[in-house]
This record gives sequence, C-alpha cells and structure tokens, in this order.
Amino acid sequence: MDQKDGKTKRRSPVTKTEQARQRLRQAVGNQIPVNYVLNDGGFAAAENLRFLPPDLQQDCVLPLTAKRKGALSREDKRQGK
Repeated sequence: MDQKDGKTKRRSPVTKTEQARQRLRQAVGNQIPVNYVLNDGGFAAAENLRFLPPDLQQDCVLPLTAKRKGALSREDKRQGK
C-alpha cells in the first residue's frame, strides 16, 4: 500500500535486475552466440558488473552515470581511486 495516497500497489517478486540476469543465463544455456552484453545504465550496479564476466565469459557495455564510481584498473581499485 502506498503511504502517500493509500492506494494498493503491485510489486513483482522478481526485480528487473534479476530478470535481466535470468535472460542472460537462458541465452547462454540455449547456446546463443554472444560477444557483448549491452544494457541500460540502470543495470550498471557493481553486483551486475561482477556477475557478467565470470558467469557468462562475455564483455559488457554499460553507461555509467555521474553518481557511479568506477576504477579503471585493479590497481586503481586497491588504491581507492
């Protein structure tokens, strides 16, 4: 229930991010050849970036907004850059 207007709201038990990961796993399971994964900036969370390369062995292209932080290398990450 929305506290502002008192109306009942529906909420999916699965988030959009989880749905996107399921679709990627399904594509790999169906042996669809994929070279790159291209997504909207809303999927550029650290959790998704960690998920893509190890699990799917694919490169990903995600735009980063100004509020997102990212290191350009592992050494930069270790140094807190």
